Amino acid sequence: MKPSAQSFVRFCTDVCGVDLTPAQRVLAAVTCDDVEPGDLEGDEREIARQLFGPVDTVPALARGVLCYVKGARVGGSRIFGALASLHAALTLPLPRTLAPGERAVALILAPDLRLARQTLRFATGAIEASKALRSRVLNEGDTCWTLRRENGAQVSIEALPAGRGGAPTRGRSFVSACLSEASFFLDADTGVVNDADVYRAIAPRIMKGGKLRIESTPWTEAGLVHTLYTDNFGSPTTALVARCPTVLMRPDMAELVARERARDPDNAAREFDCEFISGGSAQFFDGGAIDRCVDKDRPLDLDPGHAANVGADFGFRSDSSALAVVQWRDAAYQLAALEEVRPAKGSPLVPSIVVARFAGIARYYGCTTITADGHYAEAIREHLRANRVSLLPAPEGLDGKARTYLHLRSLIHAGQLQLPNHPRLIAQLKSIVAKPLPGGGLQITAPRKASGGHGDLVSALVLACWVQRQTRRAMPAGYCP
Repeated sequence: MKPSAQSFVRFCTDVCGVDLTPAQRVLAAVTCDDVEPGDLEGDEREIARQLFGPVDTVPALARGVLCYVKGARVGGSRIFGALASLHAALTLPLPRTLAPGERAVALILAPDLRLARQTLRFATGAIEASKALRSRVLNEGDTCWTLRRENGAQVSIEALPAGRGGAPTRGRSFVSACLSEASFFLDADTGVVNDADVYRAIAPRIMKGGKLRIESTPWTEAGLVHTLYTDNFGSPTTALVARCPTVLMRPDMAELVARERARDPDNAAREFDCEFISGGSAQFFDGGAIDRCVDKDRPLDLDPGHAANVGADFGFRSDSSALAVVQWRDAAYQLAALEEVRPAKGSPLVPSIVVARFAGIARYYGCTTITADGHYAEAIREHLRANRVSLLPAPEGLDGKARTYLHLRSLIHAGQLQLPNHPRLIAQLKSIVAKPLPGGGLQITAPRKASGGHGDLVSALVLACWVQRQTRRAMPAGYCP
């Protein structure tokens, strides 16, 4: 493959000084320079098959919309977002239909302005590193750069957030548009996914010869990116879709990806292998994996003497208060103790009594801290202090909760957690469900039972395992508790 002087491949390598990997080079040639996959030879032809499926020729209608379903850190935002926008701004022929004073725009659109600016900064870096590009700058800013072409025409590169119904994009003429991380487009006011609305607003405003590029890590089996992938991958009709897993695009990332697959295979499948995940609620912990962690002959209350940490979930009216003690023994996380105090109907628990009881268990296992969330934090902290125990705050928010639960799931699925035969805990573990949120992240919940309980035992176990992990990370090399 010999790129032409005006090609995007040559622009990346010769003007911007970017060393493209073999897969990045093939992707740039086919999607940006209109090279037919069937015209490639040898290793490049095989790479094209992995990227696009069994495609030899791309229909002209599909060339205008490019969809990159990408793994993490493959150069999507930098190369196919920022540099492709910069190349289009400087090279795409401008139509005579532009009104006097109208300026064509290379648009970068992202879920929020912070991410849009981040992509624009990649273009900024390329401009500042190239004397030839720097000479084209008329005005520069955090969200917009204005460039002058050789013929004197002015074109802008502009970064915007995805707004309601694509409103910020209307009334413009685009030499190109990049929808970065389109799977996570949300209306800021309503929280409703608006990727299709943005797409419909922009597509008719792309100039002849310009391209609408949609690049995103996959999320649920719904929305614009999934629809384009389902309808066009391997058989392009209305769009040219590329599936860009991390290791194919960046072979130097293979070791990191392998580690992440071992740590959290489900997340790695999405983040690195470009696998979409189910859009509905699903069981969060694998039932079979939970059963394999249970030792039916093991007692619940283990002897103290091993490094232990305590997690708790405090509830006093409709929910139980629960406490879990986890020890690091025999190269595994072991549940050493589990305590639950349930309120009676019309008779809430007394916080001072519950906290004193939990503090006594913590001290028995050599612990002077209990990790819990911020609910009732001030009152609990005072009661714990009176019992010579401190409160450690749990990670906050949906993201913090997801991280702690994902850690427990990785332990369960790797067989690194040992549990006694505790039917109530096992039932709660199997009841936990997770649902992907449209803007990213997980909503993790436990169904409330009529008999009482709301995943309280699981919450305590999650935090005990999490703080045990943090403790082990802080240990000096070679330390053996």
